[in-house]
Amino acid sequence: MRVVICFGSSCEHFDIPPNQTVGALKQMVKDNFLVQLSDDKQHQYLELSYGGAALEENWALCDVGITRGSAIRCLIKVLKYEKGLEM
Repeated sequence: MRVVICFGSSCEHFDIPPNQTVGALKQMVKDNFLVQLSDDKQHQYLELSYGGAALEENWALCDVGITRGSAIRCLIKVLKYEKGLEM
């Protein structure tokens, strides 16, 4: 099935199987959009969302209602920690 991934001001079409996991799609997005996540203390991560909800790594796209022509939003998020807490 063909879906649209929107990242920043770009939107790209991806042909993917309906049972593709969110984690595998994230890797495709990183490769296609050349996403660079910082390795420093900013703790950045890539988030995919559909219908306003964040998608979990192990979910299959078909299980969350994503069908042909769906638009999936991609954002780089930063984990925020309370002062004094370390990872």
